[in-house]
Amino acid sequence: MSAEPVAPAVSAAPRPEAKLPVRAVNPLSVPLEEPPGPTPWGTGLVISAFVAVFLALADIALCRAFAEAFKWLWIPANLLVGLGLAPSLWLLRRTPLWRWPALGAAVGLAASWVALLLAMLGPPPG
Repeated sequence: MSAEPVAPAVSAAPRPEAKLPVRAVNPLSVPLEEPPGPTPWGTGLVISAFVAVFLALADIALCRAFAEAFKWLWIPANLLVGLGLAPSLWLLRRTPLWRWPALGAAVGLAASWVALLLAMLGPPPG
């Protein structure tokens, strides 16, 4: 009993060779073009303010939780958060839409560091 193939074998046609060489382009090497029209300062600053307040409150809450659980470990943890965000914020500063959240994140982190350092000068909580 011989088994017959269900479908005949299909041979692949030879692929034509690509005429143009493939090359990679670094997206950061080409400057981004600004969209036409004026810079949306009003909307951008509202976005920046929202991100700044959100990130400042989140960073203060994180540092207070670390301070309660691990005492002084909140200082290197906060430095790691800031140093981890710094390269991303630096790269986003020239991107048309994302410059506003980057500005807000930088301002929010700076504000939370000032608030946390001022809180260290005051009496201990509780």
